[in-house]
Amino acid sequence: MTDTPFPPRRLGIATLNLWNVSEPYAERRALIREGLSRLAADVVGLQEVLDSPATGVRQAHELAADDGYHVVVAAEGPRQGGMMSNAVLSRYPIVGHEMRALPHADGDLVRCALRADLALPEGLLHFFCTHLSYRADESWKREDQVEALEAFVREASHELPRIIVGDFNADPDSTEIRFLTGKASLNGKSAYYQDAATITGAARPTWAARNPYTEVYGEGDRRIDYVLVSHARSDRSGVVHSCRLAFDEPSTDGVFPSDHFGVFAEIWLARKT
Repeated sequence: MTDTPFPPRRLGIATLNLWNVSEPYAERRALIREGLSRLAADVVGLQEVLDSPATGVRQAHELAADDGYHVVVAAEGPRQGGMMSNAVLSRYPIVGHEMRALPHADGDLVRCALRADLALPEGLLHFFCTHLSYRADESWKREDQVEALEAFVREASHELPRIIVGDFNADPDSTEIRFLTGKASLNGKSAYYQDAATITGAARPTWAARNPYTEVYGEGDRRIDYVLVSHARSDRSGVVHSCRLAFDEPSTDGVFPSDHFGVFAEIWLARKT
């Protein structure tokens, strides 16, 4: 008897650099909460998350509690009385996770990739969240970091498409992003992940001049935040359905949710009986 496929469904994925508790935090937090509720994403990757149980500031846990998400946090290093972290929020049980340090720490901040293992009806989905070195002249560091990141991702099972999100601090034409999207090799190695924004024609700046919180850096428009998805499959699992900016509109008072805009994408998932 052959397996009968169920109709595919869409999985909603979001990523956002929270900009920790930078001011005006109370107003920003309200906008982030509203945005998360409106998106109703199935899984969310967060960067620059401040986690400080001693002071009561636990950004990921607070956001998870609002909408009933499961949460896992991976600390990178001390900042602002707590630990700067990456985090994953999931509507599905998180049945395992691992934090993998990436090369080239920024002082006492160890760049890392967080893998969350999510128990979906279709099977086990491995979701990765990361935040790479930020300085403009550190492409060489990011190249080493994406090599290590991709090796970490390759270790995960292929039961379902693998998803990588985060703040890569790298433009689409950089070697590090070209490596991840199959357009360049590094040290004799190559990889391929679908850039959801490019696949859907939705590429827009996530570090934007129209956001006043970016003005101090004077960098202009850049796209540095990504949702990346492994190969699409014949059953349509991993096909990118849509992608757009998120957390990119200000309040009536001109407050933006973060100094970054987020990305929201939907991919198809299929399962068999």
